[in-house]
Amino acid sequence: MEFSIKLDSKEYHIEPVGNGKVTYKVTDGNGSYNLKLDSGGEWICDCDQYGTHPIPVEEIGKEIEKYFE
Repeated sequence: MEFSIKLDSKEYHIEPVGNGKVTYKVTDGNGSYNLKLDSGGEWICDCDQYGTHPIPVEEIGKEIEKYFE
């Protein structure tokens, strides 16, 4: 189920990847990123490999969790 959230006046499109509630494709005006909930309950992003966070990973993760409560 796809949905959108708004944080700090920016819109993010959220799209589940696969069947579970673990990995999500997040798209903003600059590109798309994969967010994943790791086994420790922490949100990680494939953008982390570059050492920067072009999107607010934790905040988006919390909004995803709220959406499924």
